[in-house]
Amino acid sequence: MEEDRDGIDDHRRGPSRNPGMIAAGMLEAARCCSRLLLAGGILVTLLLIDSLSVQGFREPKMTAILFYGGMAFLFLGAFALGWLLDRPIRFPFPTPLLALLPLVLVFCWQMDFFNYSVESSPYHELKSAYRLYILSPALAWIAVFTLSSRVFGSPKSSRYLGWVILVAMALEVGVVLLEIIQNQTGLRVSLLNLAGEIDLMGQEIKERIYGTIGNPNFVAGYLAIGLFPVLGWSLGCNRLRGRICGGWVTSISLLAIIATRSKGGILALVVGGVHYGFLCHRRKVHRRDGDRQAIRSFPKGPILILVIALVLFGWVLADRGSSPSEGTYLGHWLETLTLRGDSIAVRALLADSGFRMWKESPWVGIGAGEFKVEFLSTLQKMLQGQDAERYAGRVARLHSLRANHLHNEYLQILVEWGALGLALVMLFLAWNQVLALEYLRSARRGRDFHMRLGLLSGFWAALGGSLFDLPFHRPSQAFLLAVLLGAVIAPANFRLGLPGSRTLSRKLLVIPIVGASLLLGGYLLLECGRRYVCQREGFLAQAIISGKIPGGDASKAASMIKQIIHRLPGEGDYYQYLAHTLLHVEKNPNGAIDFIRRARQISDQPELYLLEARAQIEKGNYTAAEPLLAFMETLDRDRPGLHYLIGRYRQARGDLEKARSAYLAEIHWAESRNAAMTPDLSDSYLRLASILEDLGDFPKAVIFYEKFLEKMQGQTPSYPLAQLHLGRILRDHLYEYRLAEKYFLEAQAIFQKQGNMAEVGRVHRELDLIRKRR
Repeated sequence: MEEDRDGIDDHRRGPSRNPGMIAAGMLEAARCCSRLLLAGGILVTLLLIDSLSVQGFREPKMTAILFYGGMAFLFLGAFALGWLLDRPIRFPFPTPLLALLPLVLVFCWQMDFFNYSVESSPYHELKSAYRLYILSPALAWIAVFTLSSRVFGSPKSSRYLGWVILVAMALEVGVVLLEIIQNQTGLRVSLLNLAGEIDLMGQEIKERIYGTIGNPNFVAGYLAIGLFPVLGWSLGCNRLRGRICGGWVTSISLLAIIATRSKGGILALVVGGVHYGFLCHRRKVHRRDGDRQAIRSFPKGPILILVIALVLFGWVLADRGSSPSEGTYLGHWLETLTLRGDSIAVRALLADSGFRMWKESPWVGIGAGEFKVEFLSTLQKMLQGQDAERYAGRVARLHSLRANHLHNEYLQILVEWGALGLALVMLFLAWNQVLALEYLRSARRGRDFHMRLGLLSGFWAALGGSLFDLPFHRPSQAFLLAVLLGAVIAPANFRLGLPGSRTLSRKLLVIPIVGASLLLGGYLLLECGRRYVCQREGFLAQAIISGKIPGGDASKAASMIKQIIHRLPGEGDYYQYLAHTLLHVEKNPNGAIDFIRRARQISDQPELYLLEARAQIEKGNYTAAEPLLAFMETLDRDRPGLHYLIGRYRQARGDLEKARSAYLAEIHWAESRNAAMTPDLSDSYLRLASILEDLGDFPKAVIFYEKFLEKMQGQTPSYPLAQLHLGRILRDHLYEYRLAEKYFLEAQAIFQKQGNMAEVGRVHRELDLIRKRR
């Protein structure tokens, strides 16, 4: 008996020293750290700007997503290990992910992994690196979604998530409100003038209202998504201060969305609102008697009046900020609803080009990220077809030739992943919706119902906005959506002390899952580190090449870019930087052409066509330059440097009249926009003057020689040569001997300063001719 009693006492004392309880505590701490990680990710991806990176706004946010995705995989691996060791924890991966597994086979098919008879393309490795570069953030998105579905199940944790979103939205609407006030009143706050954020693309109405906060389409989309979680948090809040704060943020968000005229943002607001209202009404109709006390009633009349007032005020604000060329708010929406206007024409052009690509591979698509790469070549075929005139009008309305997105997420998936990929994504979303509705029905308290419904309606707002916008391709919105979708399918009835069924076969299945989670987490963290270092080094190299860092070695900067390309081969912009350096600094057109052609396999930069044309002209291969120049002339006649290169091509072919017209077009374009002096522009003045001299139009030649001298002020080696040409014209054809002597003497002084005695003697002979003729 004594031995039994001792055994019982040991058993009673055992839990305090039981390693299993310690592991359970560690897993609970991991849950808390996971919640803090995701909350920090929401704020960081919204606010992060890195002015010391090549792309200071988007790429740092993408790098942050890779970091949070890698950490999420590590936490998921720890949770899977705990599940394997019989710890009381849910299986670490949600079932809807099974719908996305066939996409791995689709990706392998796109990369020709199953087609052994096809010879490998010379750019196959480059394409593979590019696809991995594109899909790494998507992998991180899945990790964030999965981690959110494991740690935000309880009502307390979901309300904590709602509070975090409230803080993020308060920061955003605070900046929006201050920007609106200072732009409407003329006041300026330099604190908010963050360089690198604004990308207005000629949309004056948004610039007048918002000023420096960035692309208002992005702002409107983010506010439309975050509005519904804040609304759900506010309706379930028991404290008056919390409800007032949530109502203030919701109201300002609604006002800002209306004032943007953003079709994607307003459509997101409508879809999310309909979803929220429908499920609230359905809850009231089908609620049980025992739940009546859990539903809080709100005064509908004042709320409706407030909403109408905010909509009208946003309407008036947008009309007040618009210029007469922009039209009225009502006219803007009438154009949209009747499928007219620039925005509809541009989207129709993008959709048409997308469907042309989709027909090439309707079932599995053309590949992730391939739309932006193939867009310009597809556009070229459209402009050379039967309906070239109709398409030319739409091309002229494009704000940018870098159409890296279709502005419709569903069509984007269809084009890049095919009908099979779109069906799998729809199945994934439908599966999540079924689970979310099941957990909504099981919510016992009204505050828990409103919180979960707010999270779900925020995701539905993004689904509605995806018809006109790209929320899943914007880093801040994409991260928030991953957290929202994971939170709405997180089971709320989990109890820490009730472990699930774990057979030996299930345990064996989890072992590779643990290993894969750790490997994927390590890969994403390594990719995050690579991108961060490359962005910083790329910024430094670019500053050296552009002359922002005096005394920098351009050859060392080029070698830095080569190392960046070796570490990060999937980023096309670095190939362009290196090609530019090889052409302009090292004077190596052959090497530049090689890197330009690599860049065109993975980049959407239209500037690459001009850069290759320039390299071919420097090389003397005018036949290869001709189709490149013709292509760019069809797409964008106003692109800086295009007419200069056309002039050089025509001049080399001996067509001086067309060369003169091209140089004049380059000069007129720059003068009409008060553009800064560039090497192309200065050389256009000099070459045009030389052509006019050859054609015998000496008075005009004098005008352009003098303009060249006035603008350059001795800054180029060709400056004294231009003075010599001008002096000869004045002496031999216009008989202005005194003025000719002035230019000859100035040129002689420059040559003497340079120590070029041969040219000094040459100028001395020119001066002797003037003295003899006098």
